[in-house]
Amino acid sequence: MAAGSRFGRHSYSCRSKPYFCGKEIPLEFFDDQDFKKINFQSSTFKKGEYHNCTFSDCDFSDLHLSNCEFVECEFLECDLSNANIANTAFKDVRFESCKMLGLNFGEAISFLLQLKFTRCNLSHSSFYKLPLKNTSFLECNLESVDFEESNLEFVNFSGSNLANTQFDKSKLSKADFTEAKNFSLNPETNILNGARFSRNNIEGLLGHFKIVLVD
Repeated sequence: MAAGSRFGRHSYSCRSKPYFCGKEIPLEFFDDQDFKKINFQSSTFKKGEYHNCTFSDCDFSDLHLSNCEFVECEFLECDLSNANIANTAFKDVRFESCKMLGLNFGEAISFLLQLKFTRCNLSHSSFYKLPLKNTSFLECNLESVDFEESNLEFVNFSGSNLANTQFDKSKLSKADFTEAKNFSLNPETNILNGARFSRNNIEGLLGHFKIVLVD
């Protein structure tokens, strides 16, 4: 994993553990393990705390990933579409070339949430009201994603498709839209202090004012 991570190996969140008949069920602990080409539709996924683990070409689609914790983990070319991530913690987690349709990150644990996405398809996912400061979405498909009321300060959207993405009451100060595509932002309902745009995509800011740009 990348050196100099903000969160140490033993940085735990305050969260509820699964209970059965009134008794707490301890989660299994996995450290520094590689999981490759596993279809968790047919192979049981063990709920647990995963630290410094890498998941490569694994299928988590439609899976119950609730009540888990991922710390300094990587997901590479995985399918997590429509997985249930309620009450799950993602601390310093990187996703690359993953299919992640319809994920509701709003149900995940927001405490110490830190995410990075590169070349991922997050269409129809939700980040409603989440603290996403300094998150990167590089060359991602963010079509119809919900960022309403989220803190997106210093977020990097370089190369990402933002068609039909929802921004409302969102904090976008210092966000980087210079290479983003197909976005539509209302400056009157979002905070945009210091946000960066290019001359090529400035019309994404003007659509709400019915302004016509002429070459």
